[in-house]
Amino acid sequence: MRRKKVLLLDDDLNSIQLLQLRFEALGYEVFTGMDGLQGLIKVRKQMPDLIILDVMMPRLDGIEFFKILKQSDQYAGIPIIILTGRHDLRDRFIKMGCDYFATKPFQNEEIVSKAEELIKQHVLIVGDDHEFQEHIQASFPEDFYYVKTIHYPNELFQEIAKSYFHFVVIRLAQVSTPPAELMQNVIKVSKNPNILVVIYSDAYVKGFEVNDPTVISRAAVEWVKAGRVLFYDYRLHQVSLSRYLEENV
Repeated sequence: MRRKKVLLLDDDLNSIQLLQLRFEALGYEVFTGMDGLQGLIKVRKQMPDLIILDVMMPRLDGIEFFKILKQSDQYAGIPIIILTGRHDLRDRFIKMGCDYFATKPFQNEEIVSKAEELIKQHVLIVGDDHEFQEHIQASFPEDFYYVKTIHYPNELFQEIAKSYFHFVVIRLAQVSTPPAELMQNVIKVSKNPNILVVIYSDAYVKGFEVNDPTVISRAAVEWVKAGRVLFYDYRLHQVSLSRYLEENV
């Protein structure tokens, strides 16, 4: 697994150096910049997994830099921590959708702890069976993923509309909506336009009780045709879900 990338943008060298040393000690690849213009260049070249952003910077300040990224489909999903001496800007950044707002002077551990939480891939699991939830969670180790579970597909749209998720794993046995219709609604409301949906199929799906690979394959084709979908059924793939994801994501 590649090293995670952190971009630090601040015209205060002391702030950058302290955080850079801490993140590098934890194994992160760290890039720095002194203003928003340098930041845009670094974002486009390096595609960081997280940005820590000062506000008062020359040439392009943190507010304008933030707006540019959040208006871009390509970069809007990068989590951003605001780190500033301007306490009065908290409400403004919260309304604009910043992931965390911290004020100077700061504690390294506070920033690093929040960064490690935000930098994880976010996964939403949809399924009402406790054993199913535990089985899926085991495929997403907590060192690298933040996992949330909900019970019913009708809760899906509310969750992906209010929070940024990289993956959704849906238990097919509970789905009654046709593939194309479901995916149209997912893309319509999701905060992440590139969200990946994993459809989890098993013998509890109506019509799939008999291990007929032709029937399962036909369903797989329909789901994959519907958009950014991976269709998983152990009877079809003969590997664990975690291995299947490693090979296809």
